[in-house]
Formats: sequence, structure tokens, C-alpha cells
Amino acid sequence: MKVLIATDKFKGLLSAEQAIKAISIGVNNAAPSLKLTLHPLVDAGEGSLKILADHGKLQKKKINTVDPLGREISASYYVSEKNEAFIEIASASGLLLLEEPEHNPNETSSFGTGLLIADALKYGASKVYLFLGGSATNDGGMGIANALGFNFYNDNNHKVAPLGKNLLHVKHIRKPEKYLFKNCELILLCDVDNPFCGKEGAACIYAPQKGADQQMVNQLNEGLENFAKVIKEEFGQSIALIKGGGAAEGIAGGGSRNAQCPY
Repeated sequence: MKVLIATDKFKGLLSAEQAIKAISIGVNNAAPSLKLTLHPLVDAGEGSLKILADHGKLQKKKINTVDPLGREISASYYVSEKNEAFIEIASASGLLLLEEPEHNPNETSSFGTGLLIADALKYGASKVYLFLGGSATNDGGMGIANALGFNFYNDNNHKVAPLGKNLLHVKHIRKPEKYLFKNCELILLCDVDNPFCGKEGAACIYAPQKGADQQMVNQLNEGLENFAKVIKEEFGQSIALIKGGGAAEGIAGGGSRNAQCPY
């Protein structure tokens, strides 16, 4: 008899490869005559690219970027022979990059992931696959957009930093003169269907996992609602209720193709 063992990681405990190895040892001990096929699974979270690279012809590219708190780090992404780029948000904007006392979605940004995307576009990628699991942020994709040339302004026409706490203060968005995604398709991968904001949205469901207390959750949700309102007013696109828009604490909504969002 042939048995396929395929599992995702046990978050915080075992990688997919470690989990499969442990299961296979148990099966072998119980039934050594079985023929086992081992295959790790991915869910668009941290570790996804390693598994893809192990099973595909992907080239690793390492660049200098920043972590969720803006500190300089090195992070990697992969490119294929077809000019496709594969980027994991956890690589530069992941919760695993922070110590537990640093978990604070008010102060974190996805800017470092934006630098990875910008490098892939400079490389000439025709498609960018962005894996959205494991983020440390709740900035609605502001950080990524800022790294790609978008700027955000408050009522006094002052720039605001692309942080979760500033979502509530964004009143205007200015596009870059050169639109980097003109010849590239952005494909977002996630395994949730939560909307961008609201009681089932990014902040209310996922911000507590990133270190938010209830007061912060409420503020972040108000910020996402405001951000969605500004995008609708300035670009005519509604992202508030897009299925899956709450993935990676709003990054999916901010970059959603379904809403034809500008970034």
C-alpha cells in the first residue's frame, strides 16, 4: 500500500518538513511495509517559498531591505525562468522578525516588502506572486505602496508615515509619476476570506495576534475604514468588503486586483 503524507507547518512548533518527518517515523514504526510519499504543503505563510524552491527551478535573490520596524536587514525572494517573482511578506515584514515585546501593529510597516517588490520590478518581473501569511503589520498595504512611490497626506497636507496608527489620518493619496506596475501583474495569495475592515475584518480578527489590545484593535479598524473611504473617494474603487481583503492585515485589500486598486 502507498501512503501520501502531506501537511502544512504546525505554527510555532514544527515546520512542514519537520511535521512530515515526525508523522512518517510514526507510520513506519506502526507499519514498516507501507510505501510513503512525503510532500510538505504551503498556505501562503512563512516557509512557503522554501517549499516552492525545493520543488521548482527558482533562483534566489537576496537584497538589503528593512524589517517591520524599519531596521536594516537582508531578505530574499525567488525568480523563475519565466520572469516571475515569488515574494513572501514574512521575509521582510513578518512577525517572526520581531521580539515579543516589539509586537505592535500601530508601529509596524510593510515597507520592507515593498522594497522586495520594487527590486523584482527593476529585475523585470512580468508577474509578482505575493504570499501574504505571517505579517507583523496592520497598515493596509501603505508601506508597500510607499516603497513603490505612493505618498500619503493628512488634512494639513503633511506626509504621514506608512504605519498602522496613521491609517486614521490619511486624507489624500498621491500616485508616483512613474507607475511601476504598468507591465507587471500582481497576484496575491492567501488562505482567508475576511474583508478589509469591519467586525470580521483585518484589525478585529488578526491585529490581536500581532500584539494589539482592544483599544488598538478599535483604532486600527477605524483607520482601515477611513483608508478604504479615501481610496473610494480618490480612485473610485471600493475595497472595504472584498472577500479576502483582510489578509495580511489589509495588504490584500490595499493591493486587490478585484478592486482595480491603483497599487
